[in-house]
Amino acid sequence: MLLNPSDLSLAQAAEKALRRLSCELHGHTDPEPRASAIELATGIHSDVAGAVAELAVLRALLDGKPRALGLKNARLGGH
Repeated sequence: MLLNPSDLSLAQAAEKALRRLSCELHGHTDPEPRASAIELATGIHSDVAGAVAELAVLRALLDGKPRALGLKNARLGGH
């Protein structure tokens, strides 16, 4: 979820954030129906550990992007 840092309200900025992502992240992201969320999607893995490891890398790649737009991240699900 993307949040406004001043009051932690939902920021309707997912499309703007998606346009600024690296090529490495584009294949792993989708906008949610709510304009304040970005979904990360891993590839297909033969075990949970592989999916968790890939998700950790994707989250690290995404982490600074909202800050560059003056927003905060709020993570849902997973670790």
